[in-house]
Amino acid sequence: VSKALLEAIVRRAASLLGAHMGGLYLLKPDHQTLELVVSYNLPRNYQGTLLKLGEGLSGVVAQTGQPLTVEDYCVWPGRAPVYNGDVFRRVLGVPLKIGQRVLGVLNVTDAQQTGRFTDDQIRVTSLLADQAAVAIEQMRLYQTIQQHAAEMEQHVAARTRDLNLAYQQLRELNQLKDQFVSRISHELRTPLANIQLYLKLLRVGRSERQADYLETLT
Repeated sequence: VSKALLEAIVRRAASLLGAHMGGLYLLKPDHQTLELVVSYNLPRNYQGTLLKLGEGLSGVVAQTGQPLTVEDYCVWPGRAPVYNGDVFRRVLGVPLKIGQRVLGVLNVTDAQQTGRFTDDQIRVTSLLADQAAVAIEQMRLYQTIQQHAAEMEQHVAARTRDLNLAYQQLRELNQLKDQFVSRISHELRTPLANIQLYLKLLRVGRSERQADYLETLT
């Protein structure tokens, strides 16, 4: 999935809520692990951070499929250990979903303001997350189609090489056949010519009937 697209989604969400930081997790193929693929203005570059379902705010959101807001992440008992040592205050996490299927989690946070995000802010961010999920799914589908097209192109190229090789081998076999027929024909023509010569010589001095037989043979 295009990182530029994901970063634009996080920046847009942070701007909508007047926050300064955010991140975006995507669920890995095992459906048990989240990976932070966008780290936007966080105190450190947390990109690549992995969380299990149920771990930290994002893990809970991915597990339940429901938005979750925390007034002060620094004192929240469910805080993920990986974020110890950095200051995060209010945090909002909303799921990226297609129907009931969770693709990931969109987070918005800051390091100063505490308190709960309002219902309107949660609703707006959830709408943005729904649109983002559709965009992510379409991009994944496009990439899958591209991959299949590339694999098909490689398969066709391989088949073409095989056909070209088979055609070349067929040409070589035909050339060998022509050479064999030509050689056999030559080898057969020489003794036949000699036989005809001998038969002509035998006709000399023979009776008329014997000459007729020899003529038939020649």
